[in-house]
Amino acid sequence: MAIIQTATLHHHPGPASDIARIMQTYVDAAAPGSCTVISHFLDPQDVVSGAVRRIEQRLLDSSAGTGWFRTVDEIRSLFPGQCLVGPGVVPCYQWPDTYAEATNWTQGCIAGGIGQKRTGH
Repeated sequence: MAIIQTATLHHHPGPASDIARIMQTYVDAAAPGSCTVISHFLDPQDVVSGAVRRIEQRLLDSSAGTGWFRTVDEIRSLFPGQCLVGPGVVPCYQWPDTYAEATNWTQGCIAGGIGQKRTGH
């Protein structure tokens, strides 16, 4: 089974811990060995972060009305009870090749990963 949350969770307001609780419900219902795929707006927490906050505000002020950027650690928390498949949560252009180079700064603003539910004993 696969749980696919691509370009969805960044529309959920509030702290990542609230979303992690929602994801825990999905993971609990999935069979051992099932995978979760997530992509999410990324706050890179560097020089680009100011631009990210401006984009986030424009999204919130637009007719779309949503679009929160979260850190790698916050995105990683959305895989509760799962083992991350290498290379873990990284900008999507670097999955699975972490040596890939971005062609523009916006590519670093979406991160993703794959988690696998641990098998029971």
